[in-house]
Amino acid sequence: MKRFSFLIYCIVTLSCLPLLAQIDCYCDLEIEVEDTISQSSIANVESPDSNEVFQAVDEMPEFPGGMEKLIQFIADSIHLPKCVTEGNVEGRSIVEFVVNKDGTLSDFKIAVPLHKECDVEAIRVLTLMPRWKPGKEDGELVRVRYAIPVRFRRP
Repeated sequence: MKRFSFLIYCIVTLSCLPLLAQIDCYCDLEIEVEDTISQSSIANVESPDSNEVFQAVDEMPEFPGGMEKLIQFIADSIHLPKCVTEGNVEGRSIVEFVVNKDGTLSDFKIAVPLHKECDVEAIRVLTLMPRWKPGKEDGELVRVRYAIPVRFRRP
């Protein structure tokens, strides 16, 4: 059953990737950050009292100040890797992490890799993020898995 659930999760997640709303965020390094479709995920059917991780909830977690502040934070913090500036690597790394009940972030991992240098830089920047407003299900704070695509492009 776990394998089937994981397969369904992968199919739904990968089928939603083309639907990701692109928000171009240009800084000196010309990096784009994409918004995620977190509301289109499949919700796990667990009690809000459990320590389970949800995919979608009534109130999704939020970066302090909202999506615009998140984009600005990433644009201000990221450094373009040499594989992009000196090589021919372009594309996006998608990083997943868990927003805990207290707003702390954990369990960072690359969901869709691009290049090792880009993946490492995306995780480095996202681990610097401050506490988030946690997600809620049925009025209770819950742990929620969140994904952020970070696009790397040559200047």
